[in-house]
Amino acid sequence: MAAKTTSKQGLFLTGKCVGRRRREFKQKDGTIRYSITMQILAEKQLHRVERWTDIPLPADVPAIGDEITLEVVPRAFVANGRAEVRLGIAGDESGVEF
Repeated sequence: MAAKTTSKQGLFLTGKCVGRRRREFKQKDGTIRYSITMQILAEKQLHRVERWTDIPLPADVPAIGDEITLEVVPRAFVANGRAEVRLGIAGDESGVEF
């Protein structure tokens, strides 16, 4: 994909933020975590990037319409018996079980 390039530092996605969705998850210990899924339009393709956070809306989440470059990492998982891959923010903690 032309929208993604690799470098010595990682995998980057450059494009325009065209949507955001926040979901709330209660952990086993009772605390709340949030999953923010951003839709990034890059090279005429829509990519979803997931970010986990402990606060509802961190200041560094891009606004709709912002042109951005994000360092991302692919994360594999199994859902309904199918293997899938999602892009996540590099350095983001998302392996918490709920």
